[in-house]
Amino acid sequence: MTTRSIVTALAMTLALVWCGAASAQQKKCLAGKTKCMSSKAAGLLKCEQLAETPGKTADPTCAPKVRDKFDGGDDLSKGCFEKLENKKDSDCITLDDTVAAETAVDACVTAIVGAIDPLQTDQKKCAVGKKKCAGKYLASLLKCQALAQTPGKDPSPNANGCVDKAKAKYNGSEPAKGCFAKLEAKQPNDCQNTGDSATVQGAAETCLANLVAVVTNTTSTTTTTTTTTSTTTTTCPSTPPTVRGALPATPGRFSFTTGIGVKGADDACAAAFKCSLTHACTLEELKSVAVQNGELMGLKDTTNATVTSFWAIDSSADPLQQCFDDASAAGKNWEYGTNHTGSRGEKVDLNGDGTLGGLDPMTGKPDMLHMTLSCNFSGNAWVACCQ
Repeated sequence: MTTRSIVTALAMTLALVWCGAASAQQKKCLAGKTKCMSSKAAGLLKCEQLAETPGKTADPTCAPKVRDKFDGGDDLSKGCFEKLENKKDSDCITLDDTVAAETAVDACVTAIVGAIDPLQTDQKKCAVGKKKCAGKYLASLLKCQALAQTPGKDPSPNANGCVDKAKAKYNGSEPAKGCFAKLEAKQPNDCQNTGDSATVQGAAETCLANLVAVVTNTTSTTTTTTTTTSTTTTTCPSTPPTVRGALPATPGRFSFTTGIGVKGADDACAAAFKCSLTHACTLEELKSVAVQNGELMGLKDTTNATVTSFWAIDSSADPLQQCFDDASAAGKNWEYGTNHTGSRGEKVDLNGDGTLGGLDPMTGKPDMLHMTLSCNFSGNAWVACCQ
């Protein structure tokens, strides 16, 4: 799916969710899948809250337990979606979309956490409270959606003022009584940011649209993957350039439409440029060929945004400088999405003349143009696509 079609789909979904005249599709399975995603999002946000609480120690098993409950862990048949799909007389309109939903939920949690504490390096009571506010708001919106998706119920997500009530509880009857405002008004407080209630509210509402889009797409993940592979394999240029373009900027944790980590970035590059040989450029590829050939000057991503930096994908680097997922059993690069462990990401700036900021040749340590950043929303950079 192209970036333009993804944006269009999300815009249509937003209209479905918020327009008063729109009605939700009604299927027991659909409502069940929405509840599954809501439970996972709530669980991951609770893990974040526990890790953020002053005096508490982050539990490295918390997030893996939440994910195992959602996807079944070692037994995929016990996954939340799989149970619904395998029910007798199941009315599921999508199949085999556990991975897509899991990726979407992970991205939602990352977005909300990043909007609340983009530069967080220590524990703050205020951040814990704000995550609770955001978590309750998202859960309420998803509950409204699940009710509307239930056969026999009013198909409007705002039936009986459901969405309006969720907004009122989050925002308060007046600005000073909003969930965030109360936390910021406490004396003393340790709030890192103030006035970010609307930003986080927007992140939660975008999450709702993204999650609804996953389970209402009538094309299954398996079919989409197969179609994409067929299309990309047959249209590869016979004389490929080194750099085909770039994917939209992301935080250190790669989370594209096809998955997370380097594999997700590789698949997204192949889909975006319709060639199975196209993959996420490594730092070495960018340095050794692209700069020499002048291919990076004025580079744009698939949304036509100007590229100004790249994540330094380097398999030979210290894993903890590659947003290594050391908080779970996955153990892969560019998959870690928070900042409560030593995992960080390295990026290198793209200069206006098409050259890259380099590493200090004496120490190998990051210099001013090669920065080590938290694996969340403390700073975004691009992934170039090479062939």
